Parts: sequence; structure tokens; C-alpha cells
Amino acid sequence: MAATVRQKKAQGVRHPLSFRISADMLEELDALSRLSGRSRSQEAELLLERALSGREYLQDSLNSLFGLQGAGVINLMGMFLRNHGDWMNDPDDFAAMRQRFNYILDAGSPERLPPPSFELDPPDPDPNVARREVLQVLAKIFTATPTSVWHRHALILRERLGPDVVKRIINWVAKNMELP
Repeated sequence: MAATVRQKKAQGVRHPLSFRISADMLEELDALSRLSGRSRSQEAELLLERALSGREYLQDSLNSLFGLQGAGVINLMGMFLRNHGDWMNDPDDFAAMRQRFNYILDAGSPERLPPPSFELDPPDPDPNVARREVLQVLAKIFTATPTSVWHRHALILRERLGPDVVKRIINWVAKNMELP
């Protein structure tokens, strides 16, 4: 049976897929089908292809705009952006975000720099909150197993940042995990 499936895949044969969708979604799919002249199945396949390749398109765009390492750093920083409110308009949230970004940059630093100073405007009552948050995320990413939800992020970041930067980040995490 497995050989038959492989043979069909090799010949480019389409395989049936069945699932239920809402009436609104079906109406939208029908409208797209009528406009394009494609069948519902062809339109659904095209939409699935676009959705799946959209992630790759975004990653390729980041790579070409910022280079592999720049895109990797932006991905890491982006993991914190969605969880910190209106950080561009709130001075405390902005200071907290800046602190996290500095820890990310320090983790990948080619040489050990003195830790960033936030004595003028500490964003958190506990100055170690930002460091612990960055450590937890970096540890989850760079110790991800193939079954972990973090595995895909780990593969992308390892490719982008390169082995030297990844090694520095892992060492930074290990060193800082020992701190209070």
C-alpha cells in the first residue's frame, strides 16, 4: 500500500482531502472560485499553498532585508513584542522592552560586555525580571527537542544566527541561569 502512495506522489496525482467548513467560509470560497474560474477544490488547494508558503515568504523577506543573523535577532526580539502591551507609547513598557532587547544582544555578543545599566529608569521592581524572561525563552529555544513546540523556532534561529552566535547564546544562558 505504501508503495502505491509513493508512486502516486511521484506521478503528481492529486489526493482527496475532506473537511467541514462554515457556511460563511463556503460562500467566500465559492465567490473566489467564480472570480478565478477554478473549482472549489482548486481554489482551496491554492489557498492552502499560499498559507503554507506565506511563512517561508516572510522568512525569506526578513533574510533578504536584514541578512540571516539580523533576521534571527529580529525573530528573537519579536517573541517579546507581542507580550508587552503598548510598549511604543508607554514609557515603562518601552524601558522594559529595551532591557529585554539589550539582554538578547548581550547573549549573542562576540565578547563579554559589561551588563547594560538601567539604573536611571528600571522598568521592573525586580531588576532580574527581564533577564529571567529572556533566559527562559532562550533556554526553551536552544534546548528544544524535535517534539517541542519550540523546535521550528530553534531550527530557523540556528540557521540564521550561525553556530558561533548560537554557541555564545547557549553559554550566556548557562552562565546566567546560575545567577539569582
